[in-house]
Amino acid sequence: IFNADIVKHIDFYKGSFPSRYEGRLSSVIDIKTKEGNMQEYHGAANLGLLTNSVMLEGPVVKDKVSFIASARRSWIDGLIGLLDKEASDFKYYLYDVNVKLNYRIDSTSRVYLSSYMGSDRFSLGISDENRPAFALNWGNKLISARWNKVYNSRVFQNSTLLFSNYSNLVQDGEVTGTEQFNRITDVGIDNDLTYQWNNNLQSFIGFRVNFTRFSAAASNFYSESVPDVETQKSVHLKFYSDNDISLSDKLKLKAGLHYTSFLVKNKTYHSFQPRTALFYDLNASSRFFAAYSFMAQFYHQISLSGISVPNEFRAPSNKDLPPEEAFIFELGYRHSFSSGGGVSIELYRKNFNNILMYRLDENYMPVDEAAPWPDRIISGKGYSEGLEIEYKQKLNWLTLQANYTLSKTMYSSAQINGGKLFKAPTDLRNQVTFMATANLGGRWSVSGVFNYTTGKSITVPQYTLIDIGDGLAGKNRLENFEGYEPEPNNYTLSDNYNLDLGAAYSKTYRSNRQGVLRFGINNLIGNPAPLFVNAEIEDNRFRIYETNSIKILPYIGYSFRF
Repeated sequence: IFNADIVKHIDFYKGSFPSRYEGRLSSVIDIKTKEGNMQEYHGAANLGLLTNSVMLEGPVVKDKVSFIASARRSWIDGLIGLLDKEASDFKYYLYDVNVKLNYRIDSTSRVYLSSYMGSDRFSLGISDENRPAFALNWGNKLISARWNKVYNSRVFQNSTLLFSNYSNLVQDGEVTGTEQFNRITDVGIDNDLTYQWNNNLQSFIGFRVNFTRFSAAASNFYSESVPDVETQKSVHLKFYSDNDISLSDKLKLKAGLHYTSFLVKNKTYHSFQPRTALFYDLNASSRFFAAYSFMAQFYHQISLSGISVPNEFRAPSNKDLPPEEAFIFELGYRHSFSSGGGVSIELYRKNFNNILMYRLDENYMPVDEAAPWPDRIISGKGYSEGLEIEYKQKLNWLTLQANYTLSKTMYSSAQINGGKLFKAPTDLRNQVTFMATANLGGRWSVSGVFNYTTGKSITVPQYTLIDIGDGLAGKNRLENFEGYEPEPNNYTLSDNYNLDLGAAYSKTYRSNRQGVLRFGINNLIGNPAPLFVNAEIEDNRFRIYETNSIKILPYIGYSFRF
């Protein structure tokens, strides 16, 4: 997902959200990029079958100004063409570019300029009109200016001005002949302050404002009319306070509050979101914790199914679409091993309000036949609960990691299924991951990753034999219940699993230059999740067709760092 050569640090939060984060119900990924070396020039080049990338960093003015730049492009489309000459109708590639400047004003102040541009291009098949049967193009552009200042040993300030522009284009040239375009433009200002009161109390205080515009348009290939562009604007004001408190040597408290004021046409929403986490250290290696978080999401993304692709509906909250909400409760225990790693057990429960979803039979209708989008969307509520077990241990030459999640996610809506609970698109009852890495001497290492996930759930029509005599005669005449609406996500696809194996050979040259040769096979054994699923009736038989991604995908690459 990320170009590793540009990444400095990643924080991942699946719960116990600090108050400085908002706008997500499930998880937050906070990525910090490298700043550029002010003393020496360093770089990396990666050449492989799947992706090629380069990175270069160094001083512009020594000890004063530095830069770092990276670029990456995948070659999956070329690899598919080599493996299967008849697969030319399937095309996919991605690219991204990062550039960052770091200016040191003095020993206490710095200014950073950062930019990012990336895009994914996907197409499948060719229609009769010489257009892609189905195509997705999506990407993002971002530029930011950041200033930080250290006032003294207690006070630190960080201020950011940012601009981002996300867009996606969906073309269905074969089934409906439609084209849909979405764009999200965002301008934001952040100001964060850290204050160290004493050894037992540290506070994080911040103010943010975002001006966002959502633009959407849909048209038909066979229509000469100019499509109308629908625009929605919003102003997002945010205040937060986070406090790390040491109540004793064994008891720690994180207490915070996030407040949001969300302004759109004819409506203003106010949201107070408390966040609390309590930690008790039984000893140096054992910790118990309990946490509560309330999160609100004002930007909406509605999936057509459990398979997430960028043709999904996106819109801000308005008078017809209230913000989605989640109340998150966690209880857990962690034990650390002296040799590194540890084991953790966690129970969680999330209660959802104002979850948005499509009406049945509305999500795939052609543009010229579908109802206006507010009439195609309904809201509901739900919950998610589960058990998570994580294990990691580092031995002399072997590193092991295993994760297991048992979960259940259910939704309900008064307008669907008679108000009864039904499986959410994200309901995956069992998920298992096992990873092992072995260092074989100073140069060789081998690794393996195994993943297993319960199959995704989709909605299919429910049918019955229309004549009992046909059934006794062995005939399979099927007919949909007239006026009957099927239960959402009533069919579970086959379970998904995969085994990836890889090896690496590294060699260090003079002046700390290093080369690494990597090779392996992804999905050596596996049944990956399908890209698309179609349910059809053929010869009075119910059939499900899956469009799968490539199962076996070998790779080889060489990296050189200096």
